[in-house]
Amino acid sequence: MAKPCPDAWVSMMIQEARTASEYVGKFTPGLEFASDDGLQRDWLAVFTAPLAEQSVVRHLSAYHVESFLPTFEITRVWKNRQKKRIAKPLFPSYVFVHVTRQERRRVYLSPNVLRIVGGTHGPTSIPAVQIETLRTVASRHALEPFPEITLGTPVRVRSGPMQGIEGTLVRKKNSLKFVLSIGLINQHAALEIGADEVEVVGC
Repeated sequence: MAKPCPDAWVSMMIQEARTASEYVGKFTPGLEFASDDGLQRDWLAVFTAPLAEQSVVRHLSAYHVESFLPTFEITRVWKNRQKKRIAKPLFPSYVFVHVTRQERRRVYLSPNVLRIVGGTHGPTSIPAVQIETLRTVASRHALEPFPEITLGTPVRVRSGPMQGIEGTLVRKKNSLKFVLSIGLINQHAALEIGADEVEVVGC
């Protein structure tokens, strides 16, 4: 079934916007079962105890397990009115690990690891392009959590570090928002971008 074309308002925003706007994009799922050949490393999602993400990362490092914890920054104001930037997990209770089949057992050596996300056939891998995109954008401190449902117009990023990534453009009031989604864990993160940096796909 063909995907519906965007309404006139969205088309106008994409074609004519030349100033910073907000937009939403979504990773295509592309999930596969993790490799069982014992040699290939896969990116897997680890579900942790609440507020234990940083602790899990430290323990994983001690066990020589490559991990990635995407974060975003918020500003807190203390009682003395001083402001401080604090890094918080982008996806609460989730850490990503890059491991072989044999290395998975090391993950469970870390306290506060509850499980590796997967199905009845075992852990489910996450495409490396999704992790690399998260790393690129998170390093620029451009991401923030986005808890809302991401339904909208399919688009593709035309330029910048995310060029070629397809997602979903969502209209929110008079702006556009681009949200990166990791379907396996049903988590979303938003970033800001110029509306002229996306193009509609699927029409």
